[in-house]
Amino acid sequence: MLCQRCHAAQVAPGGYCPSCGALSAWAPPPAPYAPYLPPAPAPVRIPSGLANALTVLLGLNALAQALALGAAAIEFVLFGQLETDPGGVDAQDARAADSFYAVTGVGGLLLLLATGVVFIVWFHRVRRNAAAFVPVGWHRLGPGWTIGAWFTPVVNLWFPKQIADDVWSAGDPATGAGPYRMKPTSGPPLVLWWWLAWVAGNLLSWVAVAIRSGTSVTDFSAMRWSYGIDMAGALVSVAAAVLAIVMVRRITTMQGVRHAMLNQPPAYRY
Repeated sequence: MLCQRCHAAQVAPGGYCPSCGALSAWAPPPAPYAPYLPPAPAPVRIPSGLANALTVLLGLNALAQALALGAAAIEFVLFGQLETDPGGVDAQDARAADSFYAVTGVGGLLLLLATGVVFIVWFHRVRRNAAAFVPVGWHRLGPGWTIGAWFTPVVNLWFPKQIADDVWSAGDPATGAGPYRMKPTSGPPLVLWWWLAWVAGNLLSWVAVAIRSGTSVTDFSAMRWSYGIDMAGALVSVAAAVLAIVMVRRITTMQGVRHAMLNQPPAYRY
């Protein structure tokens, strides 16, 4: 372009005129910024296979807790007899009761660990699906909390339930369609009862173990009531396992229906 002062020489935009030394007042406009595009949600994968595996594992957990309930009941009766008539209990029967209780405890713990791994994988998958269904301002916690919430002290008492509530609401076909639909104010009763049963079962078991850890085995009354608390914890844990089966099946089915409603590409199934 010509110098705007002397009009005698060509000047590059923003440069100096070689004739009069004036600075060109014109500069090219700045390049526009590229619009921000949020990352696309992960593809929807309905975890039907994981749900089937969890149904079997949770059913086995319910059976294991029922056996643990029976073992604790045997110990409860045994220590009641020791409390009233210490000489009337056969030593072999006492050892058999202790062995049965130990086997049910170890077997139940190993089964719980295996079930926990599969449950967390399923939980993470349905949470990522929920983000694909409703990505805008819906979920209170990110997908990483589907793992970390179980191992973080204090918040593990309510974070997993919040995630389950949001996953249920996002996948529920009855709540409407579209990412901006109104969010329900609370989760379904099924999730609430499952979570209360899970927490109560664990707390009762921990209390029973704590009592036995701080009590002499010759304190028959305290030992007896520790096994009574154990019985209550096992009974509540059976209910938690059954409710978890229903919840897993419902959430998985609803996400399949929700995916079909949104007319997305065919979901992967594994």
